[in-house]
Amino acid sequence: MSQTATPQPHLNDPLSHPATSPPLSILQRRLRKFRSLKRGYYSFLITLIVFVVSFFLPLLVNNKALIVRYEGRLYFPILRYYPASAFGQEAFGETNYRDLAQSFREQNRGDWALLPLIPYSPTESLLDQPGTPPHPRIGSREGEFLPPG
Repeated sequence: MSQTATPQPHLNDPLSHPATSPPLSILQRRLRKFRSLKRGYYSFLITLIVFVVSFFLPLLVNNKALIVRYEGRLYFPILRYYPASAFGQEAFGETNYRDLAQSFREQNRGDWALLPLIPYSPTESLLDQPGTPPHPRIGSREGEFLPPG
């Protein structure tokens, strides 16, 4: 009896064996490789999260009130400009919402202002002195700074 050998399929022949899944594109292979690098992948995710959170920072840090209730009406200064006269303040220009909230608390008439968590502008100087910081220390001559201590 003679045995006939069955022909072995060529490994490179796509018709010889069915494909289990379609081949991955170059982008999919690169993403899979990037995800396998844990430090880089997690750093990318953290950077992406911080980037998305940065869009909501004006709701956390701003000198404008988020919502103001004045004489039974709601105002949204974060979305629209209201002059100081709109809230009964005798000032020109933009409303100082920290002072407005303080006066509402003192008057206790039911008016309120919802301020951000940090109610200061990023460009606002909190110093009472005129001019721009750094200011000379008290006791120094014009243009001369005293050493600390």
